[in-house]
Amino acid sequence: LSSSSAASDVYKRQGRVYSCGSHTLGYAQQPQSIPQPVGLPLVRQISAGSCHALALTNEGDVFAWGASKYGALGLGEQTEAGLPSRIRPLSGRRCTAVAAGGWTSLALTSKGDVYLWGLSRGNQGVREPAPLEGVRGKAISSGSTHSLVRTVDGRILSFGPFHDRAEIPGA
Repeated sequence: LSSSSAASDVYKRQGRVYSCGSHTLGYAQQPQSIPQPVGLPLVRQISAGSCHALALTNEGDVFAWGASKYGALGLGEQTEAGLPSRIRPLSGRRCTAVAAGGWTSLALTSKGDVYLWGLSRGNQGVREPAPLEGVRGKAISSGSTHSLVRTVDGRILSFGPFHDRAEIPGA
């Protein structure tokens, strides 16, 4: 289960995704109060950002849909996706987790690589997933203006569009 300011995404036990909420995510021309099915393979995780959503399939592929301000969808120059679209640069990387923040998105691979796209330092938009150099992750999370990575050695890193990457002391 994941929700945002614009929509809610419901993850059913059978791995099917249903969505409702604002049309800004492309679900329908009018806001939907009754959850509608989203055409995806079976998923193990979903995450909703401000106006976009990410889904991680059982096979480790990542799909995105919604609005792509600052590149939050990770689909290059594409600014909207009314239906889930596979994030091609992550294909074959076997992702294990996704996190959608305000206008930022992250993915974690089975090898511990962390990929980031969307709003970054200095309000620059990164339109396709790019690896966080020198970071091996174990867990990821993203909020409205910041993201967190727990590294394989137990550190917690924080970063976002308004501050550089920093380690949280004592974490």
